[in-house]
Amino acid sequence: IEPPQQWVDGNILSDVQSILTKLNRAKYLQRWKQNVDLIFNKETKAKLEAIYGTPYVDALTDILNRMETGTNKPKGLDKATRGWVDWLNGSVGVTMFFNMRSALLQTISATNFINMTFNNPLAAGKAILNVPQMAKDFKTLWNSPYLKDRRSGLLSDLQESEIVDVLNNPNNKTWAQKTKALIFWGLKKGFIPTRAADSLAITLGGVTFYRNRINDLVKKGVDKAEAEKQAMLEFYETAEMSQQSADPSKISQNQASVKGRLFLSFQNTPLQYARIIKSSALNIAKNRGSFAGNVSKIVYYAAIQNFIFNFLQNALFRMWDDDDEKYVDYTQSKTRAANGMLDTLIRGAGLYGAYIAAIKNVGLKAYELSQDPRKGRGKEYQLVLEALNVSPSIGIKARKLAKAWQSYSYNSEYFDYYGWNPIKNPHALEALTTLTSATLNIPLDRLMIKAENASAVLDSQYETWQRMAFFFGYSKWNLDLDEDQQENTGNIDNPFGIDFDGNIKDLNLELKLDKFNIKF
Repeated sequence: IEPPQQWVDGNILSDVQSILTKLNRAKYLQRWKQNVDLIFNKETKAKLEAIYGTPYVDALTDILNRMETGTNKPKGLDKATRGWVDWLNGSVGVTMFFNMRSALLQTISATNFINMTFNNPLAAGKAILNVPQMAKDFKTLWNSPYLKDRRSGLLSDLQESEIVDVLNNPNNKTWAQKTKALIFWGLKKGFIPTRAADSLAITLGGVTFYRNRINDLVKKGVDKAEAEKQAMLEFYETAEMSQQSADPSKISQNQASVKGRLFLSFQNTPLQYARIIKSSALNIAKNRGSFAGNVSKIVYYAAIQNFIFNFLQNALFRMWDDDDEKYVDYTQSKTRAANGMLDTLIRGAGLYGAYIAAIKNVGLKAYELSQDPRKGRGKEYQLVLEALNVSPSIGIKARKLAKAWQSYSYNSEYFDYYGWNPIKNPHALEALTTLTSATLNIPLDRLMIKAENASAVLDSQYETWQRMAFFFGYSKWNLDLDEDQQENTGNIDNPFGIDFDGNIKDLNLELKLDKFNIKF
């Protein structure tokens, strides 16, 4: 490559990066580029625009441009906007930092490879019984180039792929740029559990698909070697269609835009599932393909997997706990799960779906506060937080800032006595780590949560299933094991435990004499 004017400011990494993006990519995509230019010429685009409209052609052009450059970032962004986008992506990285619950939920997508033809539930079950063959196929798929690339963080989640881009940027020269790259390096490492679970789900689901497709093609007279090649190709295509992907050809125009960064974070999977549901519905309407196959896709992606995801997300499996001494009301958790299912379907519609879901959730929060005995006084900020959730990344940061403020304001006596000493004052530690996470994208609060979960996993007072839940990222609050929550004393919303019918359940009085606290 010819050295540019600023070559002396770079290094070996910047040279390699330039060769990969400017020379090698153009070289290997040369034939593809020629085909694209021949097929999608001005005449063809004019016909497509006449049939499908201008937005269709614009979206198609954007997809081809992203495939050519290999990046999903919108072009023409100024430095400030790029920094804003990177900061928002950091919010996603903080949330996903060693997120074991996300990894657990990722595994349910293993069933995405079941269909109503050659890999129906019965055929998949028979294939699983052939353990030696399944072990060989598992190794083949796990070590395939496709899954190796996904595990490297290049082909899975959209925001994660852009964190990799920031990390690999050879232009990081200043102290601030290098610090930012270091933070993003740590966030990228935090995706390891999710990526491992993603590969495991694809491989476990894919082994039956791959083997049964080979057998199906061989029965139809296809040579075994050719059948294996075709089965591997269809395995890739099925995974890319149903798993979250940062492939430029799988990202919509809205997702690749700045608005998409604001309003469609964490929505890769719902968007792809919505496309499958829409495609299956159109196939039924136009009598294309198998009717049973199309119906099964709609039922599976709209209802079955949606239900399983939200069931696990809200820890509703704790309803099976047979502890007769403890009464737990699961109404709120069930309501959250049902609302989560509805949000998944609505947000799958894209930007307008995100707006509608936000309006719905603000209305529900307003109704919830109106049912409060004190008419929600002092909780009005929750409406603002709910409204900011229209952008998941901004909503995350707003909730963290609110949590940091609550740690300070609701425990002011600790700060009056111990100050901001994080060693003596646990509330100061919580406030500082949460604030750092919200502003600098350094996941110190996630490390605290991991430490608490690790402690609970090793605590023998909990049952085995509870300790397993702690390992997978569920908190004591999720499992109704929070003592403050159970006793309803010292509660932020009801600090004196006063029943609003007039009866006093618990009354906590505190007498402060200089630096000595006397509590009754």
